[in-house]
Amino acid sequence: QLFPVLFFIVFQISFFVRFLLLTMYNNQGAVEDETSVKTLNMETCGDDTNSSTTPDATKVNNGTESVNDKVVNDLNTIEPLQVGDRGMVLVTWRGGEDSKLQAVVVERRPCDVWKRRNKKRKLQKRTSGLAKEIGGDSTNTNGQAIKDIESMLTGASSPDEELLGLKADEIEYYVHYIDHDRRLDEWISLSKFDLMTIERVGGKTNGGYIEKHSSTKDDAEEEMKKAMTRRTRQTAMKNSHGTELRIGGGNWHSSGDTAGGDPTLALLEREHEEMTKVKNIEKIYMGQWEVEAWYYSPYPEEYSCEEKLFVCEFCLKYCKRKRTYLRHKQECTWRSPPGDEIYREGTDTCNLCVYEIDGKEHRVYCQNLCLLAKLFLDHKNLYYDVDPFNFYVVTETDENGAHIVGYFSKEKQSAEDYNLACILTFPQF
Repeated sequence: QLFPVLFFIVFQISFFVRFLLLTMYNNQGAVEDETSVKTLNMETCGDDTNSSTTPDATKVNNGTESVNDKVVNDLNTIEPLQVGDRGMVLVTWRGGEDSKLQAVVVERRPCDVWKRRNKKRKLQKRTSGLAKEIGGDSTNTNGQAIKDIESMLTGASSPDEELLGLKADEIEYYVHYIDHDRRLDEWISLSKFDLMTIERVGGKTNGGYIEKHSSTKDDAEEEMKKAMTRRTRQTAMKNSHGTELRIGGGNWHSSGDTAGGDPTLALLEREHEEMTKVKNIEKIYMGQWEVEAWYYSPYPEEYSCEEKLFVCEFCLKYCKRKRTYLRHKQECTWRSPPGDEIYREGTDTCNLCVYEIDGKEHRVYCQNLCLLAKLFLDHKNLYYDVDPFNFYVVTETDENGAHIVGYFSKEKQSAEDYNLACILTFPQF
């Protein structure tokens, strides 16, 4: 009779011991981080008696600071940039040429965001293990205790809370380059900005930096509208108040021919820009290629907001972890797309094949294809209804299989007699 009581007491004791160990581990990590930062600052700034006497590292005789000292001080004293702030940003193109472009801040995050997220995932995994051991769920006291511990250990739960107390140079800024396509939007550090050209939102003063405009959300939306494709602008002009808006596996299009603006389409456009303003996946690894994503794609929540996504080039299954991806490659039996091969052209250096795939018969593959394509097509209206479409996948074939190069799609029954919905060649090809 005493055994169940003793068993319960032992588990309670083990639970509190683990909680104390986790707390001590996190506190020790915070102390080590703080110590390393202080050590780094001491090594960087140096001591007056031991510092270099070169003009770049010290103050000159007349008491003025050198250029390097002024840049370091500016980065340490400037207030963090806010969403809507503008400035000139140093951009290095792939050819190695440097230039400056005007950019507007769209979003912010800590510089060590991936380290924070990995740490949070590890803690969540540990607390979920504790919950299984003690039988805790949301309906009992143990489950609530687990939630409280997890919330305390993982810290901030919202992006704004993560930025509290951080300096301007400890924050990364997602910027849109004005008058340029959104695929060039990227995360940059404060050091990329020309600080003397920063224009603040709301007329704040900032130690002599330019305060030219009072930006609003409408300004940011106006800049985003400039990135609209010609196709979308023409479609918006064709739609009228009474037309039916048909949304499927392709781009937006109207079923009517009358002229005039459609407020429903305009609303969808604004919602699309707001939801997709920040890339949720930065890179994909597919086959032998690592490719930078261009646009937002609505992958499931557990797969979005990842630095890198691993995609099987044959079945298009996507994975968050490289280990999972490598295991899948060993188990995957696919060596070509599904459907019927309808075209083949062979040369000594390349064998091209085209496969016709019915979206209704191979729904999962076509949905994965649409999610992948959305990373490189801005105004593709991606929903999971792929049944009304046929997909034509172009591949390069070698001894290892048929490697996807691109695709195009068309509606089986088009009310407007369109023979094309979407077309894409992947950037690596």
